[in-house]
Order: sequence, then structure tokens, then C-alpha cells
Amino acid sequence: LDGLYPGADVFVKGYGEQALVELARSPGHVELDGVYWAGQQPGSYTVQAQVALEELDSPWLTGHIPLHGQRFIRWETQRGCPFRCAFCQHREAGQRLPRRELEEERILKEIKLFCASDVEEIAILDPIFNLPKDRAVKVLHAFVEHGYRGRLSLQCRAEAITEEFLDAASLLDVCLEFGLQTIHEDEGRASQRKNNVERVEQTLREVRRRGLQ
Repeated sequence: LDGLYPGADVFVKGYGEQALVELARSPGHVELDGVYWAGQQPGSYTVQAQVALEELDSPWLTGHIPLHGQRFIRWETQRGCPFRCAFCQHREAGQRLPRRELEEERILKEIKLFCASDVEEIAILDPIFNLPKDRAVKVLHAFVEHGYRGRLSLQCRAEAITEEFLDAASLLDVCLEFGLQTIHEDEGRASQRKNNVERVEQTLREVRRRGLQ
């Protein structure tokens, strides 16, 4: 890393929010999980910085990121992924970032704020928004209940799409993004990303039938 980023003194591997706060508070060199200083041996870059999501303040609710005039925002309700796709940014060799959800109360308050602030487009960053299934439907219904008129972009797994999810999505302006990657079984095995092609086709037919994008 030193060669790639000669101007950097310290690197954070993994989630950086709390690690960066500790670094800013420290008067000098500090030892923290996932924090690596310039000159350290590359073979020692093994531990990732973690974060306690329940301890993080919402930048929207605190007003640190003002919503006035914000037509487009990126938002998250969870981090990590339950799958082990070899090419994915949410995993690394020998480990993966576990899926963890932000608190429901925080999410519902943020949704209410977004709707009241006339945000026109929200890109939801969750690796797979429609898992867990019941929780995803609840999030969509919250947008419906608060009369959201903008667009939601959702990264979804086609095999996990349910009728209840599509019913809720049909009440909103949504862009459903499906990352199929491959339809070939041997490629799926190599990348650790097998797909149920029949189930995917069934989902796409139902999405088109409902006029969703």
C-alpha cells in the first residue's frame, strides 16, 4: 500500500467510521483493529476494522448532512451479505463482512424525514435490499405510508423476490437492480455465485407483468 499511496500515513481496512474517530482523537501512533500504519509489513494486513452500527448517529437525523436542496441521496439500512460470491466487495479472501442491520427506529425516522424533505431519488446501498424479506417489505410500506413520490433504486436478489415485496414495490416508483452475473453452472461454481435460472426468469416475468423497471 505504501507504494500505491506514498502520501498516506495510515490505512483503515474495513468499516472506517469509529476507527477514524479514534485516530482523530489520538495524539500519535495508536494500535487499533484494522488500522495499519505506513511501513508496516503487507502480510500483517489481516484484521478488519469493525463498527457497532447501533452506536452510529444518523447524519440525516442530526442534520450533519442537510437535506435542503438534496435531490439525490445514497442511503443504507444494512451492511454485509449472507453470500460468499468470490468477486464481491463485501468479502475478502478467507473472510467476509457479516450482514448487520441498522436499528428499525432509526430507519423509520429517516424515511419520514426523507419524505418530508422532498428528496427526489434515493439509491439504497444495501448489497441485497430484499433480504431479510419481511424487513424489506416493511421499509417499502413505510415509504408508501409517508407518501413518497420520488424514485427508489434497490439492489435485489431475484430468487428472493416475493409477491408481497412486488405488491409493495408496485405502490412506489422503484428501479429494481438484479445482479445475475452468469447463467452458466460452471461459472457459477467458480465464482461461488450459483443462480436458480428458472426462479430468476419467473421473477423477471412477474416484474414485467406489473410494469416495474
